[in-house]
Amino acid sequence: MANKSFSRIGLSTLELDKTRDSYENVLGFKTVRFDGSKSKKVGNEGSGDLPRKAEGSMGNRVKEVSLAEATPETRAIYQRVFGDKDPVAHPGTATGSPGDYWTTLALVPDIFKLSTEIVWGLLAPGRKLAPALRELAILRTAIVGDCKFEYSQHLKVSQMPEVVVIPKEKLTAIKNWTTADVYTAEERAVMAATDELIGRNMIEDATFAELKRHLTDEQIVELFYVITTYRMHGMMLRALHLEFDNDTTARMQEVPAPAAKA
Repeated sequence: MANKSFSRIGLSTLELDKTRDSYENVLGFKTVRFDGSKSKKVGNEGSGDLPRKAEGSMGNRVKEVSLAEATPETRAIYQRVFGDKDPVAHPGTATGSPGDYWTTLALVPDIFKLSTEIVWGLLAPGRKLAPALRELAILRTAIVGDCKFEYSQHLKVSQMPEVVVIPKEKLTAIKNWTTADVYTAEERAVMAATDELIGRNMIEDATFAELKRHLTDEQIVELFYVITTYRMHGMMLRALHLEFDNDTTARMQEVPAPAAKA
């Protein structure tokens, strides 16, 4: 795959040694040592660049951080996501997203670093919560929270053989899971809890009891942390009009009535 990078797995990046080793040695992501003194702008050829956003367009609610303006730690993250190019001058990632989540959150470098470390850790191999349950929860979080970017990215993650492969019939039915018969009782418990937590900010006692039938306490805590973390990211994306979620206000307009006939 051209421009194979850490953006392949969505809202995630480096730092945890175990995860880094897994994704470099299993998935083939290349380690690059970034030398800021040698950085340069590169052209669009073969880079998967997207058209640069016009000034004043949706998605420009706040400024972005160019490669030249980035801190050394931010540059290291940029290198893994975008390669050598300046992601503001030449936007676009390997998954087809603009990449402005990264360049916007980089306005606050310490939060950017912490945020990427947390999400990377949640996607690490060997966690208590099974990857398939995690991805179903993230997808339902995206659907109920109306975050197109998270939904699009994690449909990709859910079909990565090196991470997890959720059967296509389950991904196809994810929007109407309550009327589909393709899920296990464990999966249904996870999705029910996700829907209640995102939609109602709580989980019913009966729903929690069903979770306890299938998951350990450690897995439940991890599940809730995954759900709330991705909801937070989705809210940031929607509030700042980033990635595929830049139409949250434009779509809510009055539809004109037909002109009255004479």
